[in-house]
Amino acid sequence: MLSHHRFFTHTPIFFLIVSVIIWLITNWKWAVMFLTVTLIHLLMDSWSTDDGIMWLWPYRTEQFSLFPMNVHAGGIFGLHFYARYIQTPRLVLPEIIIVAAGAFAIIRLIILRYWSTN
Repeated sequence: MLSHHRFFTHTPIFFLIVSVIIWLITNWKWAVMFLTVTLIHLLMDSWSTDDGIMWLWPYRTEQFSLFPMNVHAGGIFGLHFYARYIQTPRLVLPEIIIVAAGAFAIIRLIILRYWSTN
């Protein structure tokens, strides 16, 4: 079980509040980007982790996981955990897609900034 999944800081409402604060400090684009990335992270935590997250907090503290899988069986953490993780297609394929999308977004941002200054 991942104990940090039981904290309010790992809930959708927490990240929604943080996104509003980011919007007030910066602009709506950064807030939407932050909220999107964090919701994808929470979805991944509910995809196939040991315990999922508390999607309905503060109304309920029950944790939800779509395809529960004991990825930390035998007390495996750190490099041993990631070695097991990347050998599990239903876990690593969504991660690869998310990383590729993030890399694409960063490259696109850099290119747009470069072209707008020249």
